Amino acid sequence: MKLKSILLIFTIATVAFIGCKSKKSLSGSDEIDATEFVDFFDDIKLPINLSDTSFKRKISDSAVIGEKIIGSFLNDTIFSKQFKESKPKVYAIGKFKNEDTETYLVLKAVQNKKEAYYVAVLDENYKYITNMFLIGKNIPRSEVSNVEIDTRLNFNIIEKYKQKDGSYNQFTEVKAYNNVGVFMVILTNGLKKGEHLEIINPIDTLPSTHKLSGDYEKNDRNFITIRDNNKSGKLNFFLYFDQDNGQECYGELKGEMTIVKADSAYYQSPTDPCKIGFKFSGNKVIIKEQVNCGNKRPMNCTFNASYTKKKAEVKKTEPKKTEQKKATK
Repeated sequence: MKLKSILLIFTIATVAFIGCKSKKSLSGSDEIDATEFVDFFDDIKLPINLSDTSFKRKISDSAVIGEKIIGSFLNDTIFSKQFKESKPKVYAIGKFKNEDTETYLVLKAVQNKKEAYYVAVLDENYKYITNMFLIGKNIPRSEVSNVEIDTRLNFNIIEKYKQKDGSYNQFTEVKAYNNVGVFMVILTNGLKKGEHLEIINPIDTLPSTHKLSGDYEKNDRNFITIRDNNKSGKLNFFLYFDQDNGQECYGELKGEMTIVKADSAYYQSPTDPCKIGFKFSGNKVIIKEQVNCGNKRPMNCTFNASYTKKKAEVKKTEPKKTEQKKATK
């Protein structure tokens, strides 16, 4: 009885061993069909995270997919954007499914010091639809630090970049495959590197008939808008400054300035000691903090600056059409 049990266990183990070894190679020497191609990829349980540590994991050469196989079942241009004309070595990392519809294949491409992860999407018949670059190492202009794929098949692509003060900022873009056959952005959070928040000027549309009213600027991210005020001796202003590309020294201030002379005005809030002086000279306005305004702007910069008045845009008027008199006989 014991001998029969031992033989049974040995038989099961042998079959299992043969089953594990029955996967055909994808190096290009074996003839395979689409099902065998997909089965070559091990199942992945979601959620998963791809990051810098993912590039440190050694992958066996038994997972290599030949160039001919890539061209047959996927698309040989998948890697061209990151690897240009060179042909990287491609590894099968794993697969996951969207129930009975799409199959997602995760691949890794390596060429010298360049490495990158991709996802390819196949339909229910294992026909290639599309792909997406996920994360790379030594890939130019790639700020992606990690990619999280959750159980709802959302791809959370996270970019982290260093700011001038040494701190890190983060931009997250959430993508998902849709039934049109593309990965679409469904959510974003934060700012990309070099991207700025849109500046909304709250007083731009107010009238500017006073001689001091107008738009004064250094550039489109450092300016002061001055507009008329219903109160005598007062003007409205909106001041915006960005002295280091939105990294640390930027801010805005909206308020009323009090005119004290034909060329001078000041701002002071009744609730704090901050006081700012405005000196007008020709087409310029010079702004200087007369009392520290650290509660109104970042501590490492000031409102002190000089801005030049923009020329008012002259609306072009079309010349009036004159009717030509008909010649009389």
